[in-house]
Formats: sequence, structure tokens, C-alpha cells
Amino acid sequence: MISHSEHTSTKPPQLVVYRTALLVLSLFSAGTILWLLALPRDPSVYPLLGIPNRRILMLGVSLLLTGLWSIPLALSYRKPARFWESIQSYRTWLTERSNLQLAFSSVMIVLWFSGMWLYVFHQNSFFALAPPPKPDFNRYIRLVNEAWTQIKPVLAILQPFLLQVFVASAIFAFLILFTHPGPARLHQLIVKKRGYAIAGTFLLIVLVWSMLGWTGIRLESNTSTFGWYTLGAPILETQVFLGLIAVISVFVGAYFIHAWFPRLIEKLSSILAEDRANLFIALILWVLAAYYWNTFPLLPNWFVSQPSYPNYAIYPNSDSIVYDTTAQSLLVGAGYQSGDLFFPKRPLYGLFLAGLYQISGPDFDRLTQVQAAIFGVFPALFYIVVSRFYNRAAGLIAAALILFREGNAIALANRITISTSRSVMSEMPTAILLLLASLLVIKFGQARNRSTVALWIGGIIAASMLVRIEAAIFLIAFLLVSLIVQWPKVRSWFFTSGMAILGVLLFLTPWLWRNWEKTGDVFIEQPGERLQFIADKTGLVEAEIDASSSDYLPTPAPTSVPTVEADKPKTAEISEPAVSRYFDRFGQNLINNYLQAILTFPDALRLVDSLAAFSIRQDWGTLGQACCARIDYYNRFPFWVWGLWDGAIPKQAALPILFTLLLLSVGLQKLYERAGVWGFFPLVLISSHYITISLLHISGGRFVQILDWVWIIYYSIGLATVVHFVTEFFGWGVSRFFDQSAWMGRVNKDPITNARSMSLSMIVSMMVILLLGSSIPLAEILIPPRYTPETQKAGLQELLSASEIQANFPELQSALQEQASRGILVLQGRALYPRFHLEFTGEPGTNPTPFTVKDFARFSFFVVGPRNTAVLLPIDYAPLTDFPHASDVLVIGCQDDIFVRASVVYNRSTGSVLLSSERDQLTACPSVP
Repeated sequence: MISHSEHTSTKPPQLVVYRTALLVLSLFSAGTILWLLALPRDPSVYPLLGIPNRRILMLGVSLLLTGLWSIPLALSYRKPARFWESIQSYRTWLTERSNLQLAFSSVMIVLWFSGMWLYVFHQNSFFALAPPPKPDFNRYIRLVNEAWTQIKPVLAILQPFLLQVFVASAIFAFLILFTHPGPARLHQLIVKKRGYAIAGTFLLIVLVWSMLGWTGIRLESNTSTFGWYTLGAPILETQVFLGLIAVISVFVGAYFIHAWFPRLIEKLSSILAEDRANLFIALILWVLAAYYWNTFPLLPNWFVSQPSYPNYAIYPNSDSIVYDTTAQSLLVGAGYQSGDLFFPKRPLYGLFLAGLYQISGPDFDRLTQVQAAIFGVFPALFYIVVSRFYNRAAGLIAAALILFREGNAIALANRITISTSRSVMSEMPTAILLLLASLLVIKFGQARNRSTVALWIGGIIAASMLVRIEAAIFLIAFLLVSLIVQWPKVRSWFFTSGMAILGVLLFLTPWLWRNWEKTGDVFIEQPGERLQFIADKTGLVEAEIDASSSDYLPTPAPTSVPTVEADKPKTAEISEPAVSRYFDRFGQNLINNYLQAILTFPDALRLVDSLAAFSIRQDWGTLGQACCARIDYYNRFPFWVWGLWDGAIPKQAALPILFTLLLLSVGLQKLYERAGVWGFFPLVLISSHYITISLLHISGGRFVQILDWVWIIYYSIGLATVVHFVTEFFGWGVSRFFDQSAWMGRVNKDPITNARSMSLSMIVSMMVILLLGSSIPLAEILIPPRYTPETQKAGLQELLSASEIQANFPELQSALQEQASRGILVLQGRALYPRFHLEFTGEPGTNPTPFTVKDFARFSFFVVGPRNTAVLLPIDYAPLTDFPHASDVLVIGCQDDIFVRASVVYNRSTGSVLLSSERDQLTACPSVP
């Protein structure tokens, strides 16, 4: 028996906690009774005090609960020693791990289900955790509403009870966490400063999001302006669940295998060292991604054309044409020519595609399959980066989310305008290069001699800049964070920064030299001033451009390479309203970026409403579609539909978004705890990118795709922390398989020793980086030209002797003899993407191509060779001839505003001739202004 003096000296803090909990529960139950009595009564209908029967039932339950809480409360004052003995017995019972697990799990399950049903009742719909589908799902909506009609009266009766159960379970969870003396010491996991840091971060993020999403602030409808994109590919809630199950299964399996076959595991451990094991896991992930991404068919979308006559094949479209023609031009020995632009674009990606064509052949679909197989390295590399940043569990979760998200992007490519591994676009290769640079940043944080690592970071950043120029922001973020880390030894920072910049210059110098030699200008991507570009993007500058700087395609001699003329702004004026409008749009774009980053994570819990519909109609197909399908998830939100989203956050998405913000908060704090200031490097990187592109008034979608994997790092670390907590709490003993200290050494805090002299490794690295950078212009030099004046002469002789020409176009020879005076063009090259379109039909696109909608029927294709250009052959019918993709052609026609309007197309690969219905235009080609 505990004496009163002992009790008062040693137990008051715990006793006060339990008394306060019982008092709160008693007052809450008593308040429920008063609320039920205060509701309107009708004595004419209900004989017992005019109170409905179901309310009487809830009054009885509330009275019972009031007594359940108030009697122990009174006992704690009248007989405190006896009360404390009971509490001690309860605490002793909790010291058993199995009892602790049972108590805490039961409380959390009750808390979850009671809270979920209260939220559903408050929202007055089963769609409380997921917005209703679009109107074309009316039948499904009717099923859910019918289920709600049946369950709503029951919930109305249970509402007071559920509310009291929710409050009670929350209080009991608090008591278990903070007052039990169990071996797990759960309270220490929360009370420590890391818990306060997580809570503070979470509350700050929620506060900001409340201001952005739930206080009436809306995004400007900017979809009419180029550069405003809707969301990228989503990650479904079912995929997060499957990823967690898969990762937990891996570690549980590893635990049991280790328990059952310890000698085998020890032998394997000696063979597969830590780095080898990670490489083995990464290889498996690579194979899985390559297979999984290629299980999806390549759907026609903004960047992939519809199959059309004569080949019914899919070809690149819109921006993809620019990148694909760069590779095709390189393959025919015409150098780096990007579409009909007057400057080469994304040269490193063009070289990569040229290599892929050598492997896959000319078939575009096969090319995308090979590319997807190679880009499968992305989740593998992502696993290595995250596992070295934090631990192996986080790395596996991150890889699974990346793998699933890319599958969603490919499957929804015809609905969401985004770059994928199956499209010829530059976003994913840039993301892979920047991810590789991030891996070197981790190495930089660990190394004592950082000079060589900094050199390679600069080299990889330079390589990514030749795929997308905005990747240069990585260098700025790296220099900023490394300055903070190396501030005590700022001289070392100057040296390592110089090495990073040297790496950039070594890789870019050969390309800069190539551009200067050919054009007289030094540029990376586009020559000349960028004032007009900024003016078009932002509206800040109203510039008058000299007509000589127009960027339409020049018309040089048929065998010459187009020359480059730099933009020369003549005048520029900035008005005060333009400045105000500029910063307003900057803020809108910046908000759009941050909102979209969070909304790509799961925003719905569809299982509740899908099970409700299933209870009315037991249709397994409908259940699978409603609970788990991509298309259903897409249809529930306005986020991905172009022009429909104005920034409003559906209230049904509030709880999933709060859960996402919580996981990101945990990830931020845990990565900071793990890697110090370097843990904020991904956040600084993505924020710098957001600010940069927002200054140019572009945001969202594929514009952020090169770095949007940053958020998955923090999200995965948050999920891994939850997995670690759960496995530790239930004593599954698997945490050692993904303990952070087992996979990555702590960030090096020893003095930095940057070698001031040129070591052998530094010299070799410089030579390799320079050689890799030189390979881009060297490829242009080493590939011999396929089309020469001799091949053109031979083609003309073949054409003039063709029977179709002699029978239908005998005057062609005389017209060619007056070629110069009539302005007739004779082009030779490789014909790409041939297709026939009827009048008022074509492919989608914002920029004019031969395949966009036009008011006349035509056979069109793109020619790469001595001169890249699009060709239109006006023809009233679909030509009945074989015209393979990548055929050698000879084109005779006139220069139109943008394209070549052909009169004769001779396919040298098949020997066929196509004649335009407007071939009489060769009598005098129209002059082009």
C-alpha cells in the first residue's frame, strides 16, 4: 500500500494527468447529454417527454459513459492510494510488449474508424474522402448516393456516441504514449526535440497551405499564355499502399530468411558487400522498370502523332519533332539541325537519340521502347541516391513511387500533357543527369578531398545543360549550400567552387567553340539576345525587333547549311503597369508550382465510396475501376484537365493533403537530422528552379519535371520513418535491415583537405570531361554526309527518266533549266513522318508544322539533309503508293511562308513519284518576303 505522503511526493504529476483526462471525458459526456436534451421535442408524436426513441438510446449511452468516467474521477479524490494502485496495475500490464501493442493498436483503430465516420457524416456524403467523379460516371454516383441514403439514419443515431469514442480514444492514445513505463519508451520518440521540430514544420506548412488553398486565394487563369501547365502524372493512393506492402514484405522476408538460414545469409553477406548489395538491388529495379514501362502501349498524344495513311505508324509530334530531327540530321551527316530552327537545340539529347536509332532502326515505336529500357535506370539511380541520403527502406519506397508514377504518365499520356520515357522529350534525360549529380553531391558531403568530386559535379551539370539549359540552376544551388557548409573554411569553398565551374567549362568549351566557328557567336542553346524571349514570356518588356532578325527559315542554296542571324532588339520600354502585372504573374506561377508539387501525391481515399457502391451492386469490375484505376482517379479531380483548375482545393482532398504534408515534414526533419545542412539541398534546388522559371512566367507540368522527384525524396523518408516506427513498435525485428547507420556513413565533419596541387585523379578527370564534351561536335565531324551534289544530280536524272514524269509532267525538265529565274527549289534528304491528311484535319500543336490542321488536303513529311524543312504536297486524294518512313527523296517545289510547297516528290528508295494537284505553280514560284 502506498502511503499518502509517498503519493503526494512522488505521484502528483502522473495523477494530475489521469484526473485531467477523466475530467475532460466526464464533462464531454455530460455536455453531450445537455445537447441531446436541448434538441427540439415533440410531445404529440413521442410520448416520453417528446424525445424520439433513438435520442433516448443515445441519452442512455451518454449517461453510461458519464458514469464510466466520473466514478473513477471521484475515486481518485476520495481514495487516491487505491486509485493509484489501479493505475499502477494498468501501467504494469502495459509493460508487456504484447499488451502495449494490443492496447495502442486497438486505440488507433478505434480512433481512425470513429474519426472517419464522423468526417463522412459531417460532409454528408460517402464522397467525403474523394471528390465525386465527372458527370459521365452518373451511374456510379447514384450507387454511392443510394448507399448513403441507407446508412445516414444509422450514422445520425451513432453520431454522439462516435464523437465521444473519438475523444476517448484520442485521450487514451495520449496516455499510452506519454505515461506508460514500457520498454519501447514511445513518449521519448515524440517528446524529444525532433518531435517538436516535426510538429513545428508541419504546422508551418499547414498554415501556408491554408493561406494558399483554403482561404479563397485562387490562381490566375493563365492557360491562354504559353508556359502555364496543369499537373504532371499523379501517384495513386493504392500505389503508395502497394509500395509500402512490397517494401515491408522485402524486409520481413529478409528477416525470416536470416532467422531460418543464418549461414546462407552470412555467406551471401561476405560475397555481397554493402555497395555490391545496393548495386544488385538497383539492377533489379532497372530491369523491373524497363519491363513495366514497356508493358504500356504508346498512345497518341501531344508529342506522339495519330497513326495515319500510308504507314499507319506513330511518329513524333510538336516539340518531339525538333529533337528527333536533330538526331536524324546527325545520322545523315548534315550536322546538328533541329527541325527548321536556325540554331541547334538539345545537342546532347540529339546525339543520344542518334545512337538509339543505330540500335533500334528507323521504327519510332521501337526507338521509344529501347529508350524506356535505358531510362529504367531512373528508379535504380533514385534508390541509390535516397538510400545514401537516408536509408535503404526510404530508397526502395522512393524507387517504387517513381516506377509507378512513370507508368501512370505513360498510361495517361493521351490525357495529361507531360514528358515520359516513351516520348522523345528532354525532361527525363535531364532528370537522370541531375539525379546523378545529386549522388555526387552526397559523395561531396562525405569526402575529405572534394576537389575531384566538385569537378565531376560541374561536368554533369554542363552535360545536363546541353539537354535542357535551365539545369544550370543546379550549379547555383550547389554553390549556395556548399558555401553554408564550408563557411568556417571559406577558402576551401572558393577552391571547390572553382573546380565545379572548371568542370562546367571543360565540358561546354568544345560545343561553344563549334558554335563560334559556324556562326561567329558564342552560345549554348540559342544565339543572340534573350530580350524578345523574355518579352514574349513575361510581357514585362515591349520590344520592337528589327525585321532582319526574324527567325523564319532562310532560303539558301539547296546544298548549303542555314546561316544564323542573332536577334537584335531595337528598342525596349518598361511601363509601371507592366512591372506590377509581371510580379503578380510571377507570384501566381510560383504558387502554381508549389501547389502542384503536393497535389501529385495521393489526394483521395476512394476505397470508402467504392465499397459503398459495391454494397448496393456487387460488381467486382466496377469496384476495381472505382477504387484503383488510373482513369477513375484522373476523372475525380480538375487538377489535370487543361483550363479547368483555378487553384481551388476540393475540401474532400483536405485530409489526404494533410497526411502528405505531415510525411513531408517528417522527411524534412529526418533528412536534416541525418545529413545536416546537406539535407536541405534538395529543397534549395527545387525552390531555386521554381523561382527561376516563375520569373519567366512558366510553371507546372513538364516544366518542373526535371526536378519534381525532389519531393518524393522527403515523402519517401517520411513513409520510411513510419514503417520503422511500426516495425519497432510491434517488435518485428526487421529495422536492422534498413537502419540508417548500416547503409551510409555519417556526413564527414573532419577538416576538409582540398588538394591545391593537381593530383593524377584530377588531371585524368579533366581529360575525361573534356573528351566527353568533345564527343558532341566530333560526332558531327566524323559522320560523312549522305546527300551531296552528286547524289542530287543522280536523283534528278532518275526523276526525269521516270514514266510518270514523261507522261504527266513533260515540262518539268524545261522548268528545271530555268530554276534560278523561277525560284524553284530542289531539295534532297531523308523523308520523315510521312502522312496524308484531308482538309481541316491534322495533329495538335501550338507551333505550325506540316501536320497541323490546314484547309486543304495534303501529303506531308519532314526532310532532313543539307537543309531541314517541312514539305507539303497539295493533293486531293490519298496517294496509292508505298512511302516508307526514312526514305531517300528528291523534292521539287516552291518556298512558302514557312514550308516548301512541293510539286513533285520522288522517292528514290521505292522509285515512286508523287505529283501535286497544284504543280502548275512551278511556272513562277511566289516570292517569300
